[in-house]
Amino acid sequence: MVNEFMLSACTWAQALKTAAIAAVTPEDGQDIMEYAVLAGGIALVLGFVLFVVGDNFLLAAFETFAEEIEACVTFDPACGN
Repeated sequence: MVNEFMLSACTWAQALKTAAIAAVTPEDGQDIMEYAVLAGGIALVLGFVLFVVGDNFLLAAFETFAEEIEACVTFDPACGN
């Protein structure tokens, strides 16, 4: 009987210790912070690339894209060529 009581007390103490450690070291927001840091890094790199490349390249790329979309919307047979 004493052995069963001791085993149950040790099991209860171990569970209490595990719960206390989990309460002291929460990791609930860790993944959110990792994604925020990653998004911030991507934004910095894109901002630097846009600064270096300049507006002319972007305008030319968007104009080409807009012309392709316009050709498809107006049902031009040259769409996609």
